[in-house]
Formats: sequence, structure tokens, C-alpha cells
Amino acid sequence: MNNEAFTWLQPGAWQRRLNPDLFRMHRQTAVCGLPFTSMGNHFLLEWPDRQLVEVSRSSTEERFYKPGGVYFDACSKGKLLLLKPEEQAFVHPDVRRAAEEALRRKAEAKHLDYADLPVESRRYRFMALNEMGRMMVDAGRKGRG
Repeated sequence: MNNEAFTWLQPGAWQRRLNPDLFRMHRQTAVCGLPFTSMGNHFLLEWPDRQLVEVSRSSTEERFYKPGGVYFDACSKGKLLLLKPEEQAFVHPDVRRAAEEALRRKAEAKHLDYADLPVESRRYRFMALNEMGRMMVDAGRKGRG
């Protein structure tokens, strides 16, 4: 089970009635060539000034569908798109390469030897999430989805 997610949402009944499309789950949303499950304002994918709000490697399915707080408010106003990477995103060659390079640089900075980590390791997955976020923000700046 993939427990990583970028942000969360918990809509109330009246917000769902006013903005039903913002609270529908979409499977296989492609962003930067990577597959995600998503919820929220998909028009934000075309927005050039993207901002990564949060990267979490400990969200559960329930929290992706039913969190609360500021994410709820932002989503109900159309200011948030929630993305949860599908497993294929973690093994995508570009993500794998970028995450391994970042992990290697960190090890070298500490004068440590580095060996590639398995995709299932928490350390690799956290770095992969950060690299996916960086890819999305960079693509928005360059005007690409």
C-alpha cells in the first residue's frame, strides 16, 4: 500500500454541494509523466507559479480522503490540488535517477560510501517524494505539465 501523499482534504457537506468537482477522486492523473491519484482543482496544473505545500510519507488512505484544517479550506476555495503518487511513480527512471543522485550527494558530503537503496526503503521514498515535488514545481516554472 502506498502511504505517501503530498497534501490532504476533508470536505464538509455544503462545500461539496458548492464545488463538487473539487472533491472528486481522480485516478491516474498524469503530472510530469508520473501517475498520481488526485483531488482538488486540476486547473492548478496549468498554473506557472506552483508551490509545494507539504510532502508526507506517512499519510494513510483515510487521511488522504478525510483530513482537515487548512487543506480543507484551501481545497474548498479551489486553491489546492492534492496528489498521491502511484507506485509506478517511485520506479520511474527520472525519479529513480534524481533520488539516487540526491542521496549520493548527501552521503558524499558526509564522506560516506553510498549504495543504491531499494525502492521500498523509507529513505529512498522520502527523497523520491521530494524529487517528484521538485519536478512539478520546475515544470510549472518552465510552462510544462
